[in-house]
Amino acid sequence: MPEHPIQALSTSALQIPRRLITSSVVRGSQRGESHGGLCIVDVSSGRSEWILDWNTTEIDVEGRGGDRGLRGIAVAGESVYVVSTDALLVFDRSLRLLRTFRNPYLKHCHEMSIHEGRAYVASTGYDAVLVFDLGSERFTNGFHLRLEAGAMRLLAFDPGSSAGPVTSNVFHLNSVHCDGHCLHFAGLRTGGLLCLRGNQLSSTAALPRGTHNAQPFEGGVIFNDTEANRVCFRSPTRDLALALPADSESSSRWRHVTESALARPLFGRGLCPLSPRYVASGFSPSTIAIFDLQEESIVTKIGLSDDVRNAIHGLSVWPFEDHHTGATRGG
Repeated sequence: MPEHPIQALSTSALQIPRRLITSSVVRGSQRGESHGGLCIVDVSSGRSEWILDWNTTEIDVEGRGGDRGLRGIAVAGESVYVVSTDALLVFDRSLRLLRTFRNPYLKHCHEMSIHEGRAYVASTGYDAVLVFDLGSERFTNGFHLRLEAGAMRLLAFDPGSSAGPVTSNVFHLNSVHCDGHCLHFAGLRTGGLLCLRGNQLSSTAALPRGTHNAQPFEGGVIFNDTEANRVCFRSPTRDLALALPADSESSSRWRHVTESALARPLFGRGLCPLSPRYVASGFSPSTIAIFDLQEESIVTKIGLSDDVRNAIHGLSVWPFEDHHTGATRGG
């Protein structure tokens, strides 16, 4: 992958984390080819390093939409948790794979969230959220969203039982976030950010069709409005929409632009709040943009690939200070 350094950025002055970790997927890849990977990005210098190229022959090449790489990311302690299409992977801080956990109800997974020793995984192929206990290292609970008489209903199930839900993609659940107050989740077709508090399911914010990465933020909701190529923040006092940045210099280098059946430019996915003011967002071809919500502007963008099929998926703060980011490598 070509490297696209940016002008030095003072992350300390902005009071934002210096490094991010991102996952990518490559749509249309075949078995044995690169399906994306994990990349550490130094925001202050704009340099990136692809640490892991996900080209295992065990990848299911029939994945939904051709997305068969690595997806949601969360860091807990010294471990890095990443979901693939059908498994929860545990890496050490050097991104060496330590353990793999599978479950029959993990299918076409998207994002994940970790809170108080539990990982919450959006299992898109089952319209479900699965709960994984980090201490016991087992899946302990699941929640399946379904339609009953035209209304949404959330049903709990045991992920260790064969009596769970059948495959379903009615809502295309792709976002999950747990903050201690409630379990938030959303999909392309949920119509809003849903909240499970105790046994009560409610909608806390309206969302347009086709969103990714919806999550509560600063008294409102922030999300990728993927169909409209923009990042949005909505609260009782603000309605902000920021277009994903595309310029002629960058777009002139993009490859596979004409393969619209596989992918398209400016497909927005991956979202990571860095502070109450700044947020990092991902889009294709794999690029990370940092937005200033106060000034309603873009601070910088960092290109990781020129291949439109290569798309950001997960995006999280990299908390470790002893990792050196150097030359970029990857597919």
